Amino acid sequence: MKSTFPEYFDSDVDRLKDLWDTAIVVFDTNCLLDFYRLGETTVRSYFQAFESVSDRLWLPYQVDFEYSKNRREVVEKQIADLSKYEAVMKSVSEFLDSHCLSYMNGVPGVASEIKEKILALEPLLKQGRKTYREHCLTVDKRLDKLFGSHIATRPAKLDELTDEAEQRCKRKQPPGYMDAKKDSNPYGDAILWLEMLRSTHERLIFVTKDRKEDWWLDTCGTHSPRPELIREMREKGKEFYLYSFETFMRHALSSLPKEDKPTDDLIDDAVNEAKTPPLAEEAGPTVMSFYDTSARIPSFRRIPIPQPPNAWWQSIEDCIARLLSVIRHLASEYRLDTSSISDPLDYLTLLCIARIVPVEFADEVRGKIAYMRLRLTAGAPIESDELSNLVGWTDYACGRLRMGPLI
Repeated sequence: MKSTFPEYFDSDVDRLKDLWDTAIVVFDTNCLLDFYRLGETTVRSYFQAFESVSDRLWLPYQVDFEYSKNRREVVEKQIADLSKYEAVMKSVSEFLDSHCLSYMNGVPGVASEIKEKILALEPLLKQGRKTYREHCLTVDKRLDKLFGSHIATRPAKLDELTDEAEQRCKRKQPPGYMDAKKDSNPYGDAILWLEMLRSTHERLIFVTKDRKEDWWLDTCGTHSPRPELIREMREKGKEFYLYSFETFMRHALSSLPKEDKPTDDLIDDAVNEAKTPPLAEEAGPTVMSFYDTSARIPSFRRIPIPQPPNAWWQSIEDCIARLLSVIRHLASEYRLDTSSISDPLDYLTLLCIARIVPVEFADEVRGKIAYMRLRLTAGAPIESDELSNLVGWTDYACGRLRMGPLI
């Protein structure tokens, strides 16, 4: 029963609260690298959350190694993305020179105005690159200050630890076996786990953006820590719990003192950014997330529902909320008059009139949202394959809507 196999039962609320207040907090590498992918407002919220547990942070050697190894690649990826925008502008300028200007010259000012607008963007992008690098240096300093005295040294027998991690992955003992076929760092998660097991810390919370099955148990769409992980820690005399990054962010920011607590919208933004995209786990926000902070999509605040939320219900509601958030953001960004419209879905009509969103795509979005609202009203659970398709389509639709008039 529960006393014999507690890892298979829901954790006691009081125990979780006590762990939250007192346990050592360990962040996975993917959480730290997000600081270099996001806008300043979101990063500010991230630091607030991290600093709320600053006296209980611990950075294992493996996380320190992965962070240090991958940081430069993440930063340069953002810079490379910016170079793509510069290349696009150059191509547009060359196209105008070779194809359009000859017949545009007859319209006073048109050709020169287009060229001037393109040229005006060049110094902005150069400044953006400089500002982004300064942002990265600031993040470096603040992370160093946070973790400076809480970083583990290199394990004395790292080779033996790596061999043990390899054997665990071969027998598919969680966590880590899902990465065993990777060309680079195939045993990283398993090594990190062994570090935590062998540490002197008796109470641990691990925070990750990883959604793979070697960390999480998926029961009808509801995710919880793998029971094997809870049990293995318990056998070592330790208490352990696993948090997704978005759950950690929600708890940490909501628990701040009133005078320090961000607004609900800022908390929602930070939580949404902390979520791992379901169909593109390795994909992070592009460099434009940093340069154009107005591109951050605010959350559509969830209205309490009379029916107890479960996994499928919450997922569909999140899909609708995300789509409406992007639509509301677009209408606001392009300063459309929505004062007489109550349903954000109807903003699509204005966006079509302004030629920001194509009519055909707007109709597709309306149809999908109407269908999802109907499923919520009906209350009948959605099969996992259909739910995955709806979540995937929502990711695609939000990305396409964010492109605005470039669609």
